[in-house]
Amino acid sequence: LAGPTCCRRARGRIAGARACACARARACARGGGSAMEVGEWLKRYSVENLGGFISGSVSLIVGHPFDTIKVRQQAGHTHYAGALDCARQTVRSEGARALWK
Repeated sequence: LAGPTCCRRARGRIAGARACACARARACARGGGSAMEVGEWLKRYSVENLGGFISGSVSLIVGHPFDTIKVRQQAGHTHYAGALDCARQTVRSEGARALWK
């Protein structure tokens, strides 16, 4: 298990433990630092994964319709007056779900 981020900085890029204000980093640089406990690590891992899942889902749900409209306009099979016209025609002819094809 890895220690806190500032411990890794103290060992690597920063020259000496005195450069880091974090008390944990100073202890870690001396070789006596405490590793992150399993419960803390699991909680952080779970929260980061959940955050990534939620942000990716929102990005897909919000951004995909714009990409669909852009691709339909670039394909040129049907003439559209603009992006809103493309969206209106798509929703009228195929339904709202067509924006997420």
